[in-house]
Amino acid sequence: MLSVKENFLETIKPNGKPDRLVNCYEFMGLLFAPATGLEHHSAGPGQTAKDGFGVTWKWGLGQPAAAPWHTPETLVLDDITKWRETVVFPKIDVPLDYGPSVAKKEGYEAAGLLSTVLLPAGIFERMHMLLGFEGALVSIMEEPEAFGELAAALGDFKMTHARLIVENIKPEAVLIHDDWGLKTNLFMPPDLWREFLMPHYARLNKYFKDNGVVTIHHADSFMEPIAVDMSEIDTDCWQGVLPQNDIGKMQRELAGRMALMGGLDAAIVDTEEADEATIRAHVRDACVRFGPAGHFIPSYTYGGYATKNDLIYPGKQVFIEDEINKYNKETYGVASSDDPAWGTCELTPFN
Repeated sequence: MLSVKENFLETIKPNGKPDRLVNCYEFMGLLFAPATGLEHHSAGPGQTAKDGFGVTWKWGLGQPAAAPWHTPETLVLDDITKWRETVVFPKIDVPLDYGPSVAKKEGYEAAGLLSTVLLPAGIFERMHMLLGFEGALVSIMEEPEAFGELAAALGDFKMTHARLIVENIKPEAVLIHDDWGLKTNLFMPPDLWREFLMPHYARLNKYFKDNGVVTIHHADSFMEPIAVDMSEIDTDCWQGVLPQNDIGKMQRELAGRMALMGGLDAAIVDTEEADEATIRAHVRDACVRFGPAGHFIPSYTYGGYATKNDLIYPGKQVFIEDEINKYNKETYGVASSDDPAWGTCELTPFN
């Protein structure tokens, strides 16, 4: 039996030989880099706070997470042509204590997990955090030159962070966040994504790959039109594949060049009304439909901290993971729960 880490690594290889389906985030030991704390917000439930770029975040009571709070008073950038005078980049290339991150990384690897640094707030996400969502989308069309300049500057910022991660932590993988679509469409035409975002993710991924780091891209979105492009810029795994994407078609087009992680619809598995039978049927259907073609990891599409309470509604996750284990036991004769490393990841913020 392969370990959870070995099984994931075989799944993302074009000609890999996994011995079962990867079970959600079982393989991942997730940690933050200290520099992330210099650009991230600190708002907790019921609180408002600013991040390192000056973006205001608000975590409303009863809401599952914080979100940018855009008003005329809080908006950082209302004219993208003035970004050079307005946007202040956090100084992340400064002496920081990476000791706790390295200790966490070594602990994960000793436990048989893939040490993975979270790289949140990607280039497009940062754009709409600064400009507001409407402002970001309008700027692409009305001020493409300024949009491209700011995207390049944010790409440079990400490259600095990548260097700090590799030089100070040396993780086995990174989980890069940047959502590029809605549930049924991209936020922008594919050609604009290729012009403004693809080159910067190409250089970011290449840097990680050149340093032996697995690249996992989180985007719980519809991104079917650019899936092949993602594989061409060294993305090993797309995490967050909504079932509204044609997963079978993408598997055929990708031919193993990028693994697809997701396939479970939150509107089915993570609601107050979702019962055990409904959840198990949905999970089993995804395993049966997409598992045999390979390079598919059945999973919920957000979260990822590998705890037992990762979804919005408690008590649902256990049915998802148990059903994948049952499918693996029935189909391959082995379940992830047989590996002592399964389900052992814990996340400690910003270390």
